[in-house]
Parts: sequence; structure tokens; C-alpha cells
Amino acid sequence: MNRNGFSNYEETTADSLSETRLFLDGIAAKKSTLVEPIITPRFVPSCDNELLAGLGDIAAKTGVRIQSHLAESKPEVNNFKSVKFILT
Repeated sequence: MNRNGFSNYEETTADSLSETRLFLDGIAAKKSTLVEPIITPRFVPSCDNELLAGLGDIAAKTGVRIQSHLAESKPEVNNFKSVKFILT
């Protein structure tokens, strides 16, 4: 997450994308037939368009799946309605 969170919980877009690649490389190195990595933006409104697009690019290049959630509670629904972003 790189926005709408606690300052000590957020990371930069560059760090997030870099850490995601490191994680995927680490899982791939294990060559497990039982474990598949998945890209999980913490909470869609807590990630800006640049981060979501970057994670989408990584997923497209690696074939890794993406999963997240939009809202799990009424306050999150209200938050989601107020956040401006574009999903393509």
C-alpha cells in the first residue's frame, strides 16, 4: 500500500514493485509444486494507479495471479466511494 494508510505501514511504489519481484523470484527458486505465489495489493483504495498498473505488469509478464478486496465493511465501502482511481 502506498496511500491512505498509516505512515509506518506504507511503502513507495518503487519499493513495493521491487519487493514484489524479489518475493516472486524467491518463491520460484524453491521450485515447489505445491506453492504458487499471488500478488495481493493490500486494499485497492490504498494503492494508487501507478502501483496497481505496475503490479498488473508484473502479473502479465510472470503469469502470477492477482487478488485483493475492495471493501469488507461499511466504512470501507464509504472510503472506496471517495477514492479516485481508474481500473483498466
